[in-house]
Amino acid sequence: MNAPWRLPARAALLPAFCLLVACSSSQPVVWQSVASPVNLTEENFVALVDAEVVDPVVATARVSLAECAGMGALQMQAAGSVLDTILQEAAAQLQQRLSASGANAYAVQAVTWESAAGEPPQWRVLLQVQALICSA
Repeated sequence: MNAPWRLPARAALLPAFCLLVACSSSQPVVWQSVASPVNLTEENFVALVDAEVVDPVVATARVSLAECAGMGALQMQAAGSVLDTILQEAAAQLQQRLSASGANAYAVQAVTWESAAGEPPQWRVLLQVQALICSA
């Protein structure tokens, strides 16, 4: 009752199987922490975000004095091979998340740069910020 598969049907499945094995065996990108290749400055990051940037220590003081309300931590990441493009993408993500939370200020808590081998080298930035709503 169970007839073996015909040879042409089995032969047609072989290329699909080989493709599946080749795609599943690719190596994941390995990111390694590196020293900051570029700092967040007024020109390359801060001016792209329509919100007040506050020093983390000042932010804590302003929250304790009830000048600002802490809206929680936000995390962004952007990756690519061109540093300016990465910073523009991270700034756009930050602007979107600040707008969604109603925040009008932020304090950068941590900036971590990572790199992956390749030509051209790949970069990734991970940003952690505290969103704030501050009085005018």
